[in-house]
Amino acid sequence: MTEFVKKVIVLDQIANGFGLPGKKVSGVAKVQKNGQKLFAGVYVANFCKSKADFLECVLVIGKKVYHATSDICSFEIKIDSLQQSDEVSCLVCAVKNGGGVPFVFASDNPKTVAEDIAKHLECEQITQYEEFVCATDNYFKDDEIDLQLIKQ
Repeated sequence: MTEFVKKVIVLDQIANGFGLPGKKVSGVAKVQKNGQKLFAGVYVANFCKSKADFLECVLVIGKKVYHATSDICSFEIKIDSLQQSDEVSCLVCAVKNGGGVPFVFASDNPKTVAEDIAKHLECEQITQYEEFVCATDNYFKDDEIDLQLIKQ
């Protein structure tokens, strides 16, 4: 008898600012085993492509970690095993100028969080604070700062 395993998880938005106007980013990750044939695909919807140079995907199946990059919003990932008992998690990161921000995530284990998977990213992660600093002017750019004005 041929073993068949199929797992599908729905990716939810975990960071704002990456969707098309008026839309939330979402997606789906699908892993499947049919006998000896293995397949993994990750698809992202409503992503504004101008927000990234490319996308990085981390797919975790059981204890195995798989990486993929793409210029489009889909990934086909070569996997080498899948069991019915394997947990599946997926994180997609937008990479621009070498820095990345994870923006969609899903796991079939409610105890797994995005930060658990983000440690496997190959790109340098940009924190929300760094993203904020890059998007704003430097408040302290003048040589002479009037601390009384700041305290008000």
